[in-house]
Amino acid sequence: MAAELLPRGSIWAAGCVVARRSRTGEARYLVVHRPGYNDWSLPKGKVDKGETLLETALRELEEETGIVGSNPRLIGSVGYDTKTGNSKIVKWWVVEVHSGEFTVNSEVDKVKWLSRDKAVKKLDYRNERAVLDRADIMYRGE
Repeated sequence: MAAELLPRGSIWAAGCVVARRSRTGEARYLVVHRPGYNDWSLPKGKVDKGETLLETALRELEEETGIVGSNPRLIGSVGYDTKTGNSKIVKWWVVEVHSGEFTVNSEVDKVKWLSRDKAVKKLDYRNERAVLDRADIMYRGE
């Protein structure tokens, strides 16, 4: 896979909204607790050299949660300024669980599978709540 050319001067990252169906068929979404930031977030991380954004999203998902994602569908991108004043752009995909299971690690100490409404309330970042809303529409096929 050819690496995307990313403009310099910004921090580039990618992440996944992980979806699965409950026993009753309701959509559930994975949110992660990061003890280093003491926040609830979606799995994401910075691009490594030579990596595409999709490769980054899937790698970060597996590193943070132990879950291997499948059937990635592009949601879109969000941009914001970090606390240090740097511009950060995150590209997002909605994925389904292919395999794997969560084990506590240095980046994530807890995960929760929640309905859309509960996940939106749990997430600490407004832009991630908007990403989850877009993912929910895509995942449910509206």
